[in-house]
Amino acid sequence: MIQIALFRPLRYNPRRVSFISRVLAPPYDIIDKEMAHELQEADPHNVVRLTLYKQDDEPRPAEAYENAAALLRQWQRESVLLREPLPCVYVCEQTFSHRGKQVTRRGLLCATLLEEPESGNVLRHEKTTTGPKLDRFKLMQACRSNLSPVFGIFADEQGAARDLLSRMRQGLPIAEYTGTEGVRNRIWRITDRSQLQCLAGLLTDEVLVIADGHHRYETAIVYRRRHRSAEGPPGSAPEDFIPALCVPATDPALHIRPTHRLVKAPGGFRLQVLLAAMDRHFRSEEYEAASVDAIEQLVSSWRAGDRRFACFAPGGRLIEFTPRQQEADSEDEWSELPVNILHHAILPQILNLALDKQDDPDRVMLKAEPESIYWDVESGHYDLAFLLSPLSPQALYNACRRGRLFPPKTTYFHPKIESGLAIYPFGEGSHLPELLKP
Repeated sequence: MIQIALFRPLRYNPRRVSFISRVLAPPYDIIDKEMAHELQEADPHNVVRLTLYKQDDEPRPAEAYENAAALLRQWQRESVLLREPLPCVYVCEQTFSHRGKQVTRRGLLCATLLEEPESGNVLRHEKTTTGPKLDRFKLMQACRSNLSPVFGIFADEQGAARDLLSRMRQGLPIAEYTGTEGVRNRIWRITDRSQLQCLAGLLTDEVLVIADGHHRYETAIVYRRRHRSAEGPPGSAPEDFIPALCVPATDPALHIRPTHRLVKAPGGFRLQVLLAAMDRHFRSEEYEAASVDAIEQLVSSWRAGDRRFACFAPGGRLIEFTPRQQEADSEDEWSELPVNILHHAILPQILNLALDKQDDPDRVMLKAEPESIYWDVESGHYDLAFLLSPLSPQALYNACRRGRLFPPKTTYFHPKIESGLAIYPFGEGSHLPELLKP
């Protein structure tokens, strides 16, 4: 059961912000130092000053969290951020280009009841690491707020929730802007209790799978355990909730981009050894890759759910692998997915990279851009790259329902839900979200 709630988040005051697009930002974990500087230059009130950016090297200094908290309080005093006057939720619509066509994805942005892992109501799809969770905890503790929504998907097998979300868009949106990568965003504020109770009823038997925001979700659970009063049932304290964008898995505009792997093999690498080992289970076809164009062309030919993948080695050698035989047993679908074949078979058994060594970025680097991958291999910085086909949302959802976990950064849901749309404070003077009953 997905338990959704009306809430009163902080939102940017349109009288203090000239362009909403200039104060929003992608999730912190895809923002590097250079992008953070660009966002801060775009507007002095850009939310990246609160969410901060990804820091891979040394731990962040304590004053960074304290400064973010002080700035959050200042923006509230100056009315840069205003609390919603009435409890509400939002329908968020994102229109973007996919394979040359314009598509539109819709989701519900609301407060959702935090669930412990053993409840089975909210499932993660990938493993998390300690560093990012500690960073987010320090920020959450300083700001006493959840600064960014997580992103989750649910089955909606009959499409009823998707249809209702479409009908809930009434009147003019409260915000309309073009964001990152030319994505057109429109947002409607929803207060109609009858529609929302109907939606809550549709979610009674649903399970939410976290798509983006695993570290933030798990951090919110830890924060609740440490700071919430022991009194009262679940849903009776502000710390019991987290903002989330909930998107039906049946939405045809729900797309997952692959994250490819650059590999530095211990003790060196011989392509012929790899090809010989792969030959038993995979057909191979080699293409000439004199430039990055060949990689981009091959990757763009794959569709969601495709079981093909490829490796790119120095000298412009691009080899595509296709399974010789696909198992008919759908229960084993997880083990047949290219990302799991790579991490559980190829890397440890052929390239001598054990699972516990695969988190080392000097050995396995995750990248989405073919151009960067091409030059990282040709320059000799990495021995080879593995190019993965996109995972289908349904395959992801089905695997999670069976308790399966994927390697870190298996998925890149596009487009992202931006930080700054709805900031959820749970400190002193905060408002308790209102759980919706069917």
